[in-house]
Amino acid sequence: MLVLLVTAVTAIATPLIRFLYDPTRPYIVNTRRTIQYTPPHEELKVVACVHNQDSVATLINLFEFSCSSRRNLSVYALCLTELNGRAAPLLIDHEKQKMTFNYSGYDSTYNALKIYIETKRDVMEIHSFTAVVPKQTMYQDICKLAMIKEADLVILPFHMEWRDSVRMTELHHQRRTPSVLSNVLDHAPCSVGILVHKVHLLGPLFDHSFNSSPRHVLVLFLGGADAREALFYADRILMNPNVFLTVIRFLSHHHHREYEQEKKLDDGVIISFRERNGRNKRVVCREVVMKNGEETLATIQAFGNDVHFDLWILGRHKGINPVLLKGLSSDWCEHLELGVIGDYISSMDFDGTTSILVVQQQTLRG
Repeated sequence: MLVLLVTAVTAIATPLIRFLYDPTRPYIVNTRRTIQYTPPHEELKVVACVHNQDSVATLINLFEFSCSSRRNLSVYALCLTELNGRAAPLLIDHEKQKMTFNYSGYDSTYNALKIYIETKRDVMEIHSFTAVVPKQTMYQDICKLAMIKEADLVILPFHMEWRDSVRMTELHHQRRTPSVLSNVLDHAPCSVGILVHKVHLLGPLFDHSFNSSPRHVLVLFLGGADAREALFYADRILMNPNVFLTVIRFLSHHHHREYEQEKKLDDGVIISFRERNGRNKRVVCREVVMKNGEETLATIQAFGNDVHFDLWILGRHKGINPVLLKGLSSDWCEHLELGVIGDYISSMDFDGTTSILVVQQQTLRG
């Protein structure tokens, strides 16, 4: 009788709890937490996730782009470690408590981050956290930290490593899985950036020549909320005097199938951007007209061949004119988290070596 009772209660309670309890409900916000709606004079609050030393190096390169002479960036670095042999998950604030772990790769990851924090205290505010959690609930800790710190952007390293143009898929699958990335994209209380590092070899962790050498950034503006968010992030990068920015706006032939409301918002953002940077010699704005997705990919490839860009920034998928993607089926898209264009740029079919930031603007749920 007791066995039958326990079985019956479990059979009833489990689906009932799943139906009534939504673990993502605390992350539902009704306020804008995006780069676009953050005033330029205010600090941009970023939750940056790392899972190994290489992902630390990737994020450091991005921070070097974003860091200007004055403090305009506040980073909450979150080291993600898969739960191993503990009964309860942990979220550690290293400014309040000191703890050591025996997890593989933890020391090198944390030490690399700690060294960079010490070198950037004057121009960047960085706080360090560690989450030791199961893979299934890892996204909840990311969203929770973004919620508590009122972050405007969550940056996640993509779950793919590159060495000498040879793709090593799922090299760190045990630490980062596509489900974590997908869940963050679906439930984050702010905008999300997916950072793909596609280079022959990772350079030194700290490149002291960065501050004096010019860096070239390309923005692919295909329209929509995600593209606008990407442009506003690029606008902040311009605070770094060594950054040269090229913005390419893609338009459909004869404005075919354009979303009227999105087109008006895009026009307003582009006009405002040009007015702010009209006399800036480090900024180039161009417009190209496309008839289908094949022309879109060919144009993107041409820009990649003509000039070496250190960083590509683009929107994920929201609001893109379907004409620009005509003939490009999502069925052949290997990684839907990056969108059709982002997946192509990060693939081996795309020539050149670069870093890619795919941006998704906050989705207001509820």
